[in-house]
Amino acid sequence: MKRFILLFLLIQCNCFSQNEINSFPLKHLSPIEETSDLGTLDSLFTNRKIIGVGESTHGTSEFTTMRYRLFKYLVENHEFNTFFLEADVGACQRINRYIQGEKDSVHKALNEVRLWPWLTKEMIDFIEWMREYNLTAQNKIDFIGCDMQLIEDDILELNRLYSMNCDSCSNNEFPIRVVNRTDTTLLLNEYRKWNQFKLTCKAQSKNTLLCQSIDQWFNHEFTTSYRGNFRDSCMAMNIITYINKNPNAKGFYFAHNWHVSKTNRINDENIPNTKTTGYFLYEKYGISYFSIAQDFLSGSFNAIDYVDSEYRMEEFNFESGKRKSIAFQAMKSKSDLQFVVTNNLPGINKLSMNFIGAIYGNSKSGHPIPRYRKGLDTYDAFILMRETTPSALLKNSTYTQKK
Repeated sequence: MKRFILLFLLIQCNCFSQNEINSFPLKHLSPIEETSDLGTLDSLFTNRKIIGVGESTHGTSEFTTMRYRLFKYLVENHEFNTFFLEADVGACQRINRYIQGEKDSVHKALNEVRLWPWLTKEMIDFIEWMREYNLTAQNKIDFIGCDMQLIEDDILELNRLYSMNCDSCSNNEFPIRVVNRTDTTLLLNEYRKWNQFKLTCKAQSKNTLLCQSIDQWFNHEFTTSYRGNFRDSCMAMNIITYINKNPNAKGFYFAHNWHVSKTNRINDENIPNTKTTGYFLYEKYGISYFSIAQDFLSGSFNAIDYVDSEYRMEEFNFESGKRKSIAFQAMKSKSDLQFVVTNNLPGINKLSMNFIGAIYGNSKSGHPIPRYRKGLDTYDAFILMRETTPSALLKNSTYTQKK
């Protein structure tokens, strides 16, 4: 009987400890509200070189708005000055010129990003604030893409660079055109012309990051071995390259929760480890890299669903999270918006979170995509929301499905 009572008390204590998540309530989501709640977190933001802030779905309005608020606070109070987006290098350079004051259409500039998760009203508001801030700021913000998925974006930007510096080129033939990726002979020919262009044209020397991302795209296309690590390694390399050229940069990395995590996953025998961008940054910068995941308990979001190998945009709705999710445990308190430090999470290895990227429902191969994933110990902190809504997708935008 005594053993039974002792076991019962131990179970109760464990349940109680799981109920007690030590969190900081956040008062506001809106970027225009006062920031005393964020001020209580200043010790976590001090001495950081890069802060990665993720999202558990790519189609949630509140995740972008919260990052807007946090980045604005870091710019105004911690001298952050660089916004890194999970989008192609070339695709973001027009936006960067816009926020530096160049006359342009913000909608047309953003539309060149092509990837639907970023083509939203929330991102338009974010970009417009950066432009307004830069009008009077001494420590100006840069908007930098760090991805390398779409060569079309880089070609468009390279065309601009080439035409502006055509007198520095010994060859009138533009080095790259869009080719059939399955035609290896054509790809090799384009790669040869690209390398020749780099040797003969001074224009490319002014944009190291763009040329690096084009090299990465070609390398990815020619790689036949395991590629699970490749894209994240490229994003990390592009961020590091930018910071090496701009040592005063303090960066805010905006991507999916997976990419900002400090994950070094050990795979099966004969398959290399999978490292995320966040882990590469952690290897480079140590504790100067700080990783924050965002998650929610219930609500709606946009995502792609594949039907007969064709994708379509849909709005999904989750009524509630399971009991062993971090959002369910955190929302036992009265606050609808919370900041949780990972070290304060009891039983973290037993908890999970929503883990949905650009796709939900079915994958292209027809397999259902799971809602949850564990591995919460790969983040330094979490921003948790009780309920969320779908992002406001821009109309008449050219959407390209993320790989």
